[in-house]
Order: sequence, then structure tokens, then C-alpha cells
Amino acid sequence: MKLEKISCDFCGFSNSKILFSSKDLDRLSNESFNLVKCQNCGLLYVNPRPTPTEMKKFYPAEYYGGSDNLIRKWMKQVNYRIEDKRVARIMKLKKKGKILDLGCGNGEFLFALKKQGWQIYGLDISEGAYRQTKELLGQKAKISLGTLESQRFPDNCFDLVTLWHVIEHLYNPSEIIREIKRILKPGGLLLLACPNSNSFQYRIFSKKWLLLDIPRHLYHFEPGILTKILKRNGFETCQIRDYTIEHPFVFIHSLLNLYNDLLYRTGKGPKRRFGTWSVLLFFNPFLSLLSAFLLSVLPFLGRGKTIEVYAIKKP
Repeated sequence: MKLEKISCDFCGFSNSKILFSSKDLDRLSNESFNLVKCQNCGLLYVNPRPTPTEMKKFYPAEYYGGSDNLIRKWMKQVNYRIEDKRVARIMKLKKKGKILDLGCGNGEFLFALKKQGWQIYGLDISEGAYRQTKELLGQKAKISLGTLESQRFPDNCFDLVTLWHVIEHLYNPSEIIREIKRILKPGGLLLLACPNSNSFQYRIFSKKWLLLDIPRHLYHFEPGILTKILKRNGFETCQIRDYTIEHPFVFIHSLLNLYNDLLYRTGKGPKRRFGTWSVLLFFNPFLSLLSAFLLSVLPFLGRGKTIEVYAIKKP
């Protein structure tokens, strides 16, 4: 496998410390990857990392959605609630405008904003996600396949840009944030969500934490470092929220990963994320209750597993 060694994306220093090595929990490769910490700024990232060509093998079709079993249908309803709440918060900040959703996935978030009168644009590098979004929004919808840099949007053309669980996948997050600043109107909003590397779950499970998702998650952020990255690249952070309702069974899955990968006794590869949930719910009620408790309590301590950041483009 071809790997590339890199310097810190934020500060440019190459002096980093290896925290641990981890294999892909989806078992698509037997390779181990190092998670390192920059000794200058504290950013966590994978180094060395697969080249973009090599990375394609770590994104099978199931990564973007699989069969419509009972658990997946239930999770879709959870996602609808998450999107509705996000839309409601956006509407309090801006009633309507022009939005670009980077990593638009299945298009449901854009669909919700379209119903509110927003002019929607979507972008994704996955052909499967692109097709799903086009199917939902219609072939005339302004959805593109490719990277942000390849689109060459004009300056100051969007009121809102969103990255829901995208920034951790990027090879060049600082460069993308600068490009987002260029295409946002003055006072425009950048909204993003990502796993929280300062969460209790990360501290407990370390390399077995499900949301670590190495090597697909190339960078791992916590609120402090993410605020600094945004500030250096022209944004003022106005709100950081813990948003733990997403991925409600991460604690259970991570616990089973910790104990000798028991998850794989009932599922293999990406399908494990959904194929074992019925087993977990019916045979592990204590773990389900504990997971629900953590979902309720940890956000109040500022250590939830997911963070949402709202930032404004500086004049």
C-alpha cells in the first residue's frame, strides 16, 4: 500500500508523537495506521496516510448506505429529527439564502432546506451519494460530483456552507476552510460537525473507539484546536455544541470492539454497524441503558462524542 508522510495541516510542523497504531475496524485491510499528535499545536492526525488513490478501497458502497433493515429504517427516523433540528437552528440565524452542502450524502438535509425556500447546491465525491441525492431532489437539482477545488465557484456567492461529518475525511482541511471563506458572502455562515477527540468515549476506548474510524478519518478535532484553525483561516466561532444524539450506539460498539472485537461474531465489514444492533438491543439491555444515560449526561459536561460548530466569515 502506498502511504504518504505529511506535516501538520494546521501549523506545518513535522515534529509529531505517535499515540498508537490502529487497524481499520471495518477490516478492509490488515494494515496498521499511526495516530500522531503534533508536538507544536496538538492536532491529531493519521501519519503516514494512504494516498487518495489507495483510500478508495476503504470506502465500499455500504459506507454510504446498505439494506433497509429494521434498524436502518429506525436510524433514518433519528436522522430526520437531527436534520429538522439543524434546519430549525439555521432558520433562526438566516431565513433563506443560498446554501452549499459539502458531502451532501443522500440529500435529505438539502431537501429539508429546499422546503424552507433555500436555493440549494450539493457536492460529493461519492458516485453513490451523488445518485441518491439526484434521485431525491430531481435531475435538475444543482448537485455536483467532485471536490470543492474543482468547482471554481465565484467569490462571495453563498450565504451558508455546511460540512456534516466531512472535515475529518479531508486531506487538506485548512485549504478547504480558506476556499469556503472565499465563496461565502461577508457575514456568511460555516456550519460543521465532527467527532470530538476530547470526548470521554475517546479517552476510554482509544484505538477501539468506533468514531476514530481510521484511516477514513484523517484528522481528529476537539473544540479548542478547531476554533484556532477556523480563526486562523478567517472565521469567528460563535457557537460550539455537543451533539450526542447522532450515532446512539457508538458506546456499545466501541465496548465490544474493546473486548476482542466481539462485534464480528454476528457481522462482518461495514454491515456490522447495522447487522448486530438487534442482538445488542435484545441481549444487552444494560449496555443500551448505559448508552442512553451517556447520551443524556455527557453533553452537559462538554465531553460529548460529537461537536457542532457555527462560525461566521470575518469581514
